[in-house]
Amino acid sequence: MPIKKSELYSSLWKSCDELRGGMDASQYKDYVLVLLFVKYVSDKAASQKGYLLDVPKGGSFADMVALKGDKEIGDRMNKIIARIAGANELKGVNRDGRKVLPLVVRRSSRRQRQNWG
Repeated sequence: MPIKKSELYSSLWKSCDELRGGMDASQYKDYVLVLLFVKYVSDKAASQKGYLLDVPKGGSFADMVALKGDKEIGDRMNKIIARIAGANELKGVNRDGRKVLPLVVRRSSRRQRQNWG
């Protein structure tokens, strides 16, 4: 029997609540959005030759997943994000990868405009 959309949303919401624990939702969304973005960029770069953003070796979502159980997972994930930023010449991204998402989106949009016209 197919699952209803409302049941799916409810289940996803409950999962997110469990994962974030005591963290404020406004902070949690920043982490989740970056993870979703890295997953999206990794998948697109792997499936489309000449994709807008480069994902360097050691800078993919799969590399993040491989860190499961690592005691320094946060620092290493920041370094993976920084690799993506460095490979795409994103200015203003800290060496540890913070502030990457808004800059990647702006750069992607600029590159799309250049390719279209």
